[in-house]
Amino acid sequence: MTTCVVIPHLSNRAGLAKAVQSVGDYPCFVVDGSKGGAPRVTEKESLVDLWGSKVSLPKGSSGNSFAISANIGLSAAHLAGYSRALLLNDDAILEPGALLELERVFTSADDVGAVGPLLYCKSGLESAGLCFSSRTARAVQRGDIPKQVEERVALSGACLLISTTERFDESFDHGFEDYELCIRIAKQGKRILIAPDARAFHEGGGTVSRRSRRAVAGALSGHLKLVRGRPLMQALVVSYAALQLLREGGGADALMGFCDGITEQ
Repeated sequence: MTTCVVIPHLSNRAGLAKAVQSVGDYPCFVVDGSKGGAPRVTEKESLVDLWGSKVSLPKGSSGNSFAISANIGLSAAHLAGYSRALLLNDDAILEPGALLELERVFTSADDVGAVGPLLYCKSGLESAGLCFSSRTARAVQRGDIPKQVEERVALSGACLLISTTERFDESFDHGFEDYELCIRIAKQGKRILIAPDARAFHEGGGTVSRRSRRAVAGALSGHLKLVRGRPLMQALVVSYAALQLLREGGGADALMGFCDGITEQ
């Protein structure tokens, strides 16, 4: 088997169990980046005790970002001899057969660099890939379902099959690191593909609440990094984020995250 699964984990213990179960017999590298001492995955019962050799626990450090945890897992997977890894959030669940389909598409040609499934959430389709709106300077989720495998500008890191030699930019804390990675993969001459016959369910916010200070800061700072060096686009990004904050609310925590996002980028 040349494919494994890498799951960055913070605190969603119930979601993690479902994520591991959903990938069947594929080996998993679970990287615990939770804050506050001992890894939470071993507080009550060890994942190794639950699933045996299926699960490995590469050593992380307290409070890791998604990018750092993912890189730790990718490095461990590569050292263990795996050539491909499915990055899977601990609040995401694969449908039966989805990983086999992602593998099929990934290995269908030498110029494939990343493959993702259709992502669904409680309200329906969450993402069929990502695109960039030059009008609003925003990276947005695509909501159109393709009838066959199609190229995309980028894919969600919630469920993403890539080579274990790829690495995320660790300057991104919690947002748009997946977009930036796909852009770099594409610059290598590789294609970014959405596989409509593969599906996954994404709880969204199950790992880090989308309206938390950290999530708001990470999304804004990551977005600003994508358009770094283009002042007009950066101004559009900040303006849109401010309007979104006013529309959706979120209180003082989200407001502080907005301010953090501007200063952190």
